[in-house]
Amino acid sequence: MQLLDTLKAALQRLIRKKPEHPDDPYALVGAPKKPRTPLRSAAAAVEEPSE
Repeated sequence: MQLLDTLKAALQRLIRKKPEHPDDPYALVGAPKKPRTPLRSAAAAVEEPSE
C-alpha cells in the first residue's frame, strides 16, 4: 500500500496543472533578491614592495 501511495505522489508531481492566471498582474512577479556583500578576498591581497 505504501509503494502505491509513493508512486501516486510521484505521478502527481510530474503531472502538474499550470496555475490559474490571477487578476493581479504583479502576483506572478518574484520578490527582489537581497543584496549580497562584496567578496573581500581580493581586498586582503598585499603587494610586496618593489626594490
